[in-house]
Amino acid sequence: MSTRVVAPFHLPEPMFASLAGAGGLLRRLIERLLHFPELNAAYADAISRDEAIPFHERALSVLGVTIRIDDESLQRIPASGPLIVVSNHPHGALDGLVLLSVLRRVRPDVRLLANYLLGIMPEMAESCIFVDPFGGTGAQSRNRGSMRDVLKWVRGGGVLGIFPAGEVSHLTLARGSISDPVWSPSIGRLASATGAAVLPVFIDGVNSRLFQWAGLMHPRLRTALLPRELLRMRNQRVAMDIGAVIPPERIAAIRGAKAPTEHATVDDDDARVVEYLRLRTYILRARSPSAVRPKATGLSSHGTPSPIAAGRSASELSAAVDALPLEWRVVESGKMRVYAMPGDASAIILDEIGRQRELTFRVVGEGTGRPIDLDRFDPHYTQLFVWDVEQARLVGAYRLGQTDVLLSRFGMGGLYTSTLFAYRRELMEQLGPSLEMGRSFVTEPYQRDYAPLLLLWKGIGAFVVRNPRYRRLFGAVSISDEFHSMTKQLLMRFLKAQRLDGALAALVRPRNPPRVTRFRDADESRLSSVVTDMAGVEELVAEIESNRRSVPVLLRQYLRLSGRLLAFNVDADFGDVIDGLILVDLVGVDRPVLQRYMGAEGMRAFLAHHGAAVS
Repeated sequence: MSTRVVAPFHLPEPMFASLAGAGGLLRRLIERLLHFPELNAAYADAISRDEAIPFHERALSVLGVTIRIDDESLQRIPASGPLIVVSNHPHGALDGLVLLSVLRRVRPDVRLLANYLLGIMPEMAESCIFVDPFGGTGAQSRNRGSMRDVLKWVRGGGVLGIFPAGEVSHLTLARGSISDPVWSPSIGRLASATGAAVLPVFIDGVNSRLFQWAGLMHPRLRTALLPRELLRMRNQRVAMDIGAVIPPERIAAIRGAKAPTEHATVDDDDARVVEYLRLRTYILRARSPSAVRPKATGLSSHGTPSPIAAGRSASELSAAVDALPLEWRVVESGKMRVYAMPGDASAIILDEIGRQRELTFRVVGEGTGRPIDLDRFDPHYTQLFVWDVEQARLVGAYRLGQTDVLLSRFGMGGLYTSTLFAYRRELMEQLGPSLEMGRSFVTEPYQRDYAPLLLLWKGIGAFVVRNPRYRRLFGAVSISDEFHSMTKQLLMRFLKAQRLDGALAALVRPRNPPRVTRFRDADESRLSSVVTDMAGVEELVAEIESNRRSVPVLLRQYLRLSGRLLAFNVDADFGDVIDGLILVDLVGVDRPVLQRYMGAEGMRAFLAHHGAAVS
């Protein structure tokens, strides 16, 4: 047991030499204001404890700080191999202590890249590689040596923990929020140069209001309050979340260029990498206890839902399906049949479609709240549905609106989507005969299999082959209110940045546009360059939603068909879902995809009708 009592936290005496006798008094007064005596007492307590216990654990014990982290997060720490861990920096020195504590539960070979001032505590030397962030005489030379140590450590298979901001999170008036300042792009270069995997870590919390407001007056005031903030965290619990490992291949893909050498200068590619790492870190905020997550009821405008209507017997439903004309059967596969039925052809079948539609949508936080989901449009639309002959039950359905027919009979008000979006007539003139798609669903017993959705799309393909004038499909794709607000904002931003058809979008106006909020923790100007495809979006959504939910299946489907975005709207009558109006030009779809749904002969006939090449 060590009994040494030292005082590493003190102001240099030469600073006060010119004040003679008063200098010592003033120095002690300032040290008290900076809480140095309390820090020294805590340090003395820590070093007096069992030296077999790592110093960072003794320090946390003295402070009474505990860590909240779940087993799932710990399992994301790779057991071996070179690894760079990036984290936000909400508190100060405490962040380094908790990061060391968590990482060393899995890996013994962990070091932090840290401010050299922490070196006043000799016990931290074995856990840190020190750098001088302040510059000055000799700093550049010392930092070059530190970077050589960093490269050797990581390339040798070790774990390096980094706070890329280099300073503590604080309030900025420009952002109007508390978060890290800009992360150093040199961390992006380091990740690329070492070829290490990167692990994002989010530490929940913020420093006090006094700390934030002091920093607005002068950054040095904020720095002076860091000891106070550390002591303020005594007997508190710090929550942490760990994201999925980012493999070096992903870093290379984002960088989009040859990996730099250790002597390369920082460039825009490095800035893009570090912005991606920052985004992957801060999206973990959605999991934190302090995150406000709206609870979706699926019935935001309806209160308590009505009970689902009672269904017809299997024999009644089978008889109604068997009575349909054979020409309405557009696809058949094993025990499954796909029908394209006029909406007013069978009240029994239409009621079952509406009943199952409501039942399915309620499960995912949507739905009308009524016993059955049918509206004034259903009788005038084609109801495309899959029927399980053996089980005598509805598998799934789609609603197709033939715009040339509906517009001639009812005008613009004959389109369901006109209740969500105001269309200029020029839009319909440019689209020509099209199919309005909507109200698609697959019932719960069949959702674990991709076949029902494939059959629905083969049914759509068969319907188009029979009616080749319908070159374009459009419809509202729902983003459920059960998704975290960050997920919804991310999806909207991605679609606007990567898939917006600006010319046609100018002809559409949402009736209830969603509120678009800023990404307070990321550089919005770089978002479109770091998230460029749906695979990248799905990675982020999986992190935000903790793998409970993924990108909506229909949205992925429309994007595979080269769908373009026209507008977004909030549907208050349908669980406050965000509807993205998506347009697909079937002539522009990749031929293998088109053939999958239309068949080879059907595709050739359809393309010939529009004078388009098969290949």
